[in-house]
Amino acid sequence: MDRATVQCSIEDVIKADVDLIGQNLVVGTAKIGNSYTPWSDDPVAFYESYVKKQAALIERVTDWKFVIENHLKRVPVIRSTNGDLLKYLQERHRTVTGEVTFEFEAKEEFDDVIDDTAFTLEIGLGSTNKAVFTDCKWDIVSAPTRIEDLVALKAPFTAKTVTID
Repeated sequence: MDRATVQCSIEDVIKADVDLIGQNLVVGTAKIGNSYTPWSDDPVAFYESYVKKQAALIERVTDWKFVIENHLKRVPVIRSTNGDLLKYLQERHRTVTGEVTFEFEAKEEFDDVIDDTAFTLEIGLGSTNKAVFTDCKWDIVSAPTRIEDLVALKAPFTAKTVTID
């Protein structure tokens, strides 16, 4: 997997967009069925998701999104046998970023969520599945209006590690 983007918003389902790079692809003969659709037969709706910061459920989130990038490097070589195949598919540094959109009703809610300390963020992916981001920090977060009038805020974050169960 080179890059994966997973996102969810109110009144929608969890969506994933994944870029894969293969080192050696074997073509199969099986065909896709007659009723192929671009979504799962049982998609995960927004109300089956959740967001927790430091194990505390945050009920002010309207949208979330995260991106995992492995920055794979294709390393081909000139050779006579299997010359069309990559010699290596090298893993490089991984970046884990995301964005959470909040709807705040009071300055105290803003202060409670947006602080400058490292935190753990857990995002529910339906059933018992989840993505846990550790050592997160909010990127530059600026309020779109005065804090007293704050309604919506997009808060991008960067994490050191992610675990998906």
